Amino acid sequence: MAEPQAGSVMGEARRFLRYVTPGTVFLVELSIYLIFSLRPCEQQWNTVLQVFERLNISTPLMLLFVSAGIGFLLSTFHHALYWCSLSRWLYGTDYRGMIKHAENERWLLWKVQHTVQFPRKRRSQPRLSQAGAWRVATYLIHCPAMLCDNDASMKGRLQNLSDIMHGAGTALTGSLLAMGLAACVSTFVAEPPRALAPWIWLPAVVLLIRLRNYISSLHHHKGVAEMFLLGKLRQRWESNGNKPSTIIVGEHDLDDTPDC
Repeated sequence: MAEPQAGSVMGEARRFLRYVTPGTVFLVELSIYLIFSLRPCEQQWNTVLQVFERLNISTPLMLLFVSAGIGFLLSTFHHALYWCSLSRWLYGTDYRGMIKHAENERWLLWKVQHTVQFPRKRRSQPRLSQAGAWRVATYLIHCPAMLCDNDASMKGRLQNLSDIMHGAGTALTGSLLAMGLAACVSTFVAEPPRALAPWIWLPAVVLLIRLRNYISSLHHHKGVAEMFLLGKLRQRWESNGNKPSTIIVGEHDLDDTPDC
């Protein structure tokens, strides 16, 4: 039986921690917020202390798997926000400017594979949607024809930046959820109900820091990916005798907004 490669083992561990870490951070944040909201309420506070007193040695292992499950759910919410049309302008990545620049330089040419099953009214001049541009950029990053042996280090760095961005976005989602749950507990569970003013500044500050961190990591990943792709497209253009690289996209990659 073949031994597992070190790289694959590290990759599996990294994917597992990708869910465990945000889930653990969410539990820690929620616990701190609940302490602030329930500490003056003697009955609820005593209940919390009794729960901690009953913890045993198996609790850390249980919390590990619970954190992974929570992290997976937070990751699902993060991806929903990432592709939601209402929050995509702030929360998502738009590679259309980079692709347009590559087109203007004649480094890249994309064509549409038309289908007739579901004819829809579209723009007179086809234009990639934000999601379609993301798929094109992802394809170019991982396309074997675009890469050489010296690009392995850069691909690894892009993967690390992607993991950082994903973790920051998942942690942001967890902070938002923890803030909402703690506010509900403080308002509807605590006896007597507490006003949010004495402690709401803490989760609000944490949420703003998380948002800034996520936007920064988003811009860093996008910037490095664009520099890498534009450099590879130019190299391929020069090596192909000034001929652009051509890719085929589907109609689902196009912007559905019709011309006015």
